[in-house]
Amino acid sequence: QISALEDEIERFKAANPVVDEGTIAGERATIDAEIRAVSQEILAAQAELASLREKDRLRETDRRRIIDLEARETVLKTQRAALEGQRENLVDRVARTPEIERQLGAYARNLEQLQSQFQSVSERKVDAETTLRLEQENHADRFSLLERAVVPEYLVGGGRKKLLFAGTM
Repeated sequence: QISALEDEIERFKAANPVVDEGTIAGERATIDAEIRAVSQEILAAQAELASLREKDRLRETDRRRIIDLEARETVLKTQRAALEGQRENLVDRVARTPEIERQLGAYARNLEQLQSQFQSVSERKVDAETTLRLEQENHADRFSLLERAVVPEYLVGGGRKKLLFAGTM
């Protein structure tokens, strides 16, 4: 269970990287600067297009320049849309950070609980093995009766006679 939870934590971390506020601020500043630069290029292209379109008579080079500027404007707008998407993604990641941290905290608590249970089970296992080993050692000291003792037909000692004599006295 511990290794399964650790695998799940790794998958969650890979799918939801924790973001650092400093790193996010730097990335956002870079993206904002790129958006401003692209927007300025779009405005410059639009201004040049407007000045070319205001001419009464267009030369062939002016027509080619208009086509190039329109294509450039389309590319720049696509770049700006992509950069804005990156910025929104960054904002979403920052917004999800507390939820990610909460989930990682829950995983940490579950992992700690499982490790505590594992420690408890390990201690009980060691205690049981020790008890079993001690019990086995105690069984080795016990004697087993192989044959039943037989009462002798004739007494060898004088214990009964002494008791009889002492009793009559």
